[in-house]
Amino acid sequence: LYPICPFVESSTVGKIGRNGHDEKVVLAHVNRSTAPYLGIDSVGVHLNCYVSQNEELGRGGSCDNNEKSPMKGVWLQKRASTKSHHPNCWDPTVAGGQPACLSLIENVVKEAQEEA
Repeated sequence: LYPICPFVESSTVGKIGRNGHDEKVVLAHVNRSTAPYLGIDSVGVHLNCYVSQNEELGRGGSCDNNEKSPMKGVWLQKRASTKSHHPNCWDPTVAGGQPACLSLIENVVKEAQEEA
């Protein structure tokens, strides 16, 4: 479930709770799939992972010496063909909707465990 909260102005930043809004004022909770039909944005977390390692050049390559070249890459996952939104498309390493009951860090950990 996702919280529906009143708009919080930037002047109240010091009073904002761990979920990014004034935790004392929650008008209602709605299912994530319902939010767009009510004109409400739902939010989520995304974790992008990358790798960086040195790989020797010269093994059949264009360099004859043993220079090292940084090889970089991004870890992605491919969405299932059965998904209703963007099937077979590439996604971040970890992603998921942000429920009302978890902090951002708690949710990233939960989503990462689900992907593992």
